[in-house]
Amino acid sequence: MEEDGFQLVRPKRGRGRHQVMRSFVPCRPATDEEASHLPDSDFRSVQQLTLKLLRLAEEVRSSDYFVHNLSPRLKRCVRNLTNLELVCYGLGNFGRCQVAAYQFALLVCLRSELEFNCVNVYDPAFEERERIVASCERFSFQLIPKNEECRRMVHTPTVFYMPHCDRQLYDNLLAANWGRTLENVLILGNSLAAIRDNSPEVQMNSNLPFIANCFDYLDEYPINNGFKYMNVFNNTSLHVFSRTKLANFVNKLL
Repeated sequence: MEEDGFQLVRPKRGRGRHQVMRSFVPCRPATDEEASHLPDSDFRSVQQLTLKLLRLAEEVRSSDYFVHNLSPRLKRCVRNLTNLELVCYGLGNFGRCQVAAYQFALLVCLRSELEFNCVNVYDPAFEERERIVASCERFSFQLIPKNEECRRMVHTPTVFYMPHCDRQLYDNLLAANWGRTLENVLILGNSLAAIRDNSPEVQMNSNLPFIANCFDYLDEYPINNGFKYMNVFNNTSLHVFSRTKLANFVNKLL
């Protein structure tokens, strides 16, 4: 166990693989204008957090986990999509929690790797510092003004990045887009198959009915967790709803 409660994954002897190192576009920290209303100590805190997140983003982007596992799979899944958007729920307080800081860093990497029309973020745990940092010039994320509880219907292809969200939030998202609209939904988050397999069927049908009934239309791609800290990106899958399968959609929840 390392600092901040991380568990370090050490490569097995003789089985290490050379990582492809890719440059990360350097960014400056928050400007005086963007945080001018803050006291000096809070302003320095915003600057320090911004620089820390940029360092973590560089670390994530050059990692084997991102270069060889997540990025290629995501690019294959979105290669024929246009007008792509990114919505992030459930980051947590990335100024206070190191796991959340790495998950924010991955959000930065996703935005720089793919062409998204916009990136929207929300977490009720954000404090003023986190809101300033997320929306500042070098990140330029759009803050969702209210708690949607993940009930967002989308009409264009949208990647929902939902790291370690409560399972009810995944069910809410599916409910909001239930039907052919699901073809616009891609979920990067906890494995829905694992949620199903680790929950009693009666509980799934009564409390999480949309997760329970989505698998006829879903392709799930587990992302191998090769990141050095096991508890940052564990149990993550990319979920894609097949247009071909949705052509035969039958609403069993009427």
